[in-house]
Amino acid sequence: MRTSLVQLVLIGLLASPAIAQTQPPTVPVKALMEHATHQEKALYPAIAKAAHITGDVVVGVELDETGKVTKYVLISGPEMLRSNAIDAAKQWTFSPVEVDGKASTVRSAIIFKFHDLYASTSE
Repeated sequence: MRTSLVQLVLIGLLASPAIAQTQPPTVPVKALMEHATHQEKALYPAIAKAAHITGDVVVGVELDETGKVTKYVLISGPEMLRSNAIDAAKQWTFSPVEVDGKASTVRSAIIFKFHDLYASTSE
């Protein structure tokens, strides 16, 4: 159910009224992860860890036909964790995603989980 909510939010947030009829298809998060060639971990901010801030940060992404991420949109997540998640998302790389047998521009999301208070901490 969460993936469905993420997909609905992506459609709304990444859509431009001028191109609303030519929106790229949204692929499930799990399907996108199969195309990830580099997954940068988001560092847990020291101040957030000290404050025991936990949660998921969802970053909406749009990939072009080559798999390059061309757009990033923050969908949700605790304020103190957002910037590190977006910084990490910008370093992710993907192989092209095919739709109907053709490399295509697609939308999806990357979910960063900040639940382990003993995870890596940013300086």
